[in-house]
Amino acid sequence: MPPGVATMPSTFQLFPYPLVDWVVNINGQPLKFDLFDVEFWRHYEWSIFDHRIQRRISNHPEIWPAPDVFERWFEKRLGRARRFVWSIMVPSGNVPLIEPLLLGADCVPTPRRLVFENIGGQSVARLRPEQIVNPMSRVDYETLMFAPGDGSVTKSSLLSRQDLSPTVPRHEHEGFESHREVFVCTEHDELTSNDDLLDSLIEHLLAPELDEPR
Repeated sequence: MPPGVATMPSTFQLFPYPLVDWVVNINGQPLKFDLFDVEFWRHYEWSIFDHRIQRRISNHPEIWPAPDVFERWFEKRLGRARRFVWSIMVPSGNVPLIEPLLLGADCVPTPRRLVFENIGGQSVARLRPEQIVNPMSRVDYETLMFAPGDGSVTKSSLLSRQDLSPTVPRHEHEGFESHREVFVCTEHDELTSNDDLLDSLIEHLLAPELDEPR
């Protein structure tokens, strides 16, 4: 996350939901890392804590704030993001909600988990199976690290589900009811120009029942 991306509010809102197993060890077992804890980012030197990024910030004081100021700001954004992800799953009570129309893709392998591998006593995050230096022969890293989606958003993320298997029970804060779900086979950048999705959106907007109070 370069410094420019770190200043975008939507970046923090797109972090994995706390209930999602987004990180595992080399054996495929889930790890419990708090992505909203600034010390986690500082420990692994991610984003603005990367030494290369810090040098860039320090070398351009006319553009970026002082590193300590930027770090405090980053910590506050993490705290706000934590509150945001939990707030979107708070039951609405008697407040009527608009049932969403979900439009997406489900045929492109999409990243869903990081694998942390121990190299020389240090935990190193792997984004893709081919980056793993010492893979375990019994672990299917392709299935573990990727899921159907559009290359950027997984189908399970769009549906707000940790697992799409009908045999896996939902958590009380997981999933929501949608008005309709339409999936096509395309990549993320092509969604807004896909004829099938556009037709579904127009049909949804023009549906006469939308004009009637619920």
